[in-house]
Amino acid sequence: MCDCKPYVLTFINGAYMPLFDIWLSYVKQNSPSDLRVHVYALDADVHIDDDRVDVHAFHVPPHTDVREYRQQLWKMRLALMTRLVVDEGKTILHSDVDAFWCASNVVGKLCAISADMVCSAGRRDIPVFTLKRYGFSLCPGLFLLHSTQAGKRLISAWNKTLLQRSAGLYDDQIALNILLIRQKADFGVPDTDGRQQADFEIPDADGRRLAVLAELKATIAVLPLEKYTRRPEERGEAYVFHPNLRPTNMPDKLELLATFGIRKQ
Repeated sequence: MCDCKPYVLTFINGAYMPLFDIWLSYVKQNSPSDLRVHVYALDADVHIDDDRVDVHAFHVPPHTDVREYRQQLWKMRLALMTRLVVDEGKTILHSDVDAFWCASNVVGKLCAISADMVCSAGRRDIPVFTLKRYGFSLCPGLFLLHSTQAGKRLISAWNKTLLQRSAGLYDDQIALNILLIRQKADFGVPDTDGRQQADFEIPDADGRRLAVLAELKATIAVLPLEKYTRRPEERGEAYVFHPNLRPTNMPDKLELLATFGIRKQ
C-alpha cells in the first residue's frame, strides 16, 4: 500500500479560511509538489487561489437548529467519501484543517502502514464507551482509507451505522466507534512505532457476518497517540498535530495555535 496516491480532501466554510491558510502551508511544506488538495466549500465565502487546490461546492441545506445542520453535514460528508471509495475506487485521505501536517512526507508515512484504514485517535474524546473499552477513541479528523475490498466494506458499514442514528448517535466519529464495538474489534499490543491494529469482520448489507477471508477482513491502524497529541516542541517526528481548539471564535483559535508554535509556513 506504500505506493498509494490518495485523494486528499477537507471541508470548510468561509469562517475557517484563516485556519485553512495555515493548514495548507503545512500540507505544501510536507508533501510532494504534485499532491492536490480537494476543498469542499460549505458556503460562497470560501475563496482560494492556489494551483494545488481544487474547490468543490458542497451545499448543506440550512437549518435553524445548529445540531440538525451539523448532523446533516456529517451524513452528507460521509456519503460523499463513501461514493469516492466505493463507486470511484479512490483511496482517500481526509484531514480537518486543525490537523496540521508537521512531519515530512506525511502521505508517504501513512501509506506505508499496512492497513485498510489508518486513523488518528484521542484519549479525551468521544464516545466515552470506546474510551473505557480501548483507552482511546478513533477520531476521523485525520484518516487514510484504501479502496481495497475490505476498505469499501468498512466505509459502507460506517456510513450505514451513521444513517441508523440510534439514540445518541449523531456524528461520524461516534458511528465509527460504535462500529468497532459492534464488530468486537480487539486492538493488540502497540508495535515498536506505537501503533495499534485491529482486524475485524464487516457485515454485508443484510447484517450477516462475512466469511473470514483475507480479502474481506478490514484492518484499522491507530496512529501513535504520543505523536500527535503532544505540543510541537515535545513530540519529535510527528505525523500531525491535532490540538483541541475549544475557543469558538477564530481570533482565539489562532491565538491558541500561536502558543503551540503553529503559524503559517
